[in-house]
Amino acid sequence: MVFSSLIFLLFFFPALLVCYFCVPKKLRGVRNCVLLGFSLFFYRCGGADYLPVPRRDRASLVLQASCAMPLLFPVYEINGQPYLDGGIGDAIPWRRGLEKCDRVIVVLTRPRHYRRKPDHMMKLIRKRYRDYPAFVEAMENRAEVYNRDREALFQAEREGKVLVIAPESTLGVARTERDTEKLRLLWAAGYQGAIDRLEEIRDYLRG
Repeated sequence: MVFSSLIFLLFFFPALLVCYFCVPKKLRGVRNCVLLGFSLFFYRCGGADYLPVPRRDRASLVLQASCAMPLLFPVYEINGQPYLDGGIGDAIPWRRGLEKCDRVIVVLTRPRHYRRKPDHMMKLIRKRYRDYPAFVEAMENRAEVYNRDREALFQAEREGKVLVIAPESTLGVARTERDTEKLRLLWAAGYQGAIDRLEEIRDYLRG
């Protein structure tokens, strides 16, 4: 797992742990599917790429690339391909999970009512990434694609294909939040949100 924002880390991670340890140890394959459902996603040439994390990669290049937020980090090159934060290419990779697993649990980092707005930094993004036109196009369409994908996700939830966990609130935590009390409360909210639905999670994983 990689975390490109504090909200992602403090709500997503504790919820992931609860879901993972709901699965008995003997069902190792199911546990692996749980991890896949929460898995890494990367940005390449305007689309998403899904890369394994080499166990002996001491530089953690793949992990660095996966959380390389535009404008704040350089473009990483892996196997001759440029990479940035995968959330741009596939912010909620639930379809990827369904391709590999029978059960997919999706932990959102925003409340259900959240709607993404167009990026106010687009002018700077166009200038900074003019050599990556597919990336610029992806950023221009990001809000529309993201909001549409969430609606499709909620429809899949209504159809029983996925289980969705979402925070009631992000408690005002910013991506670069420094207030440790806010961070502690968000962590606790993520953990408690999963605990409150523990039986539902278990029933879903049992099928």
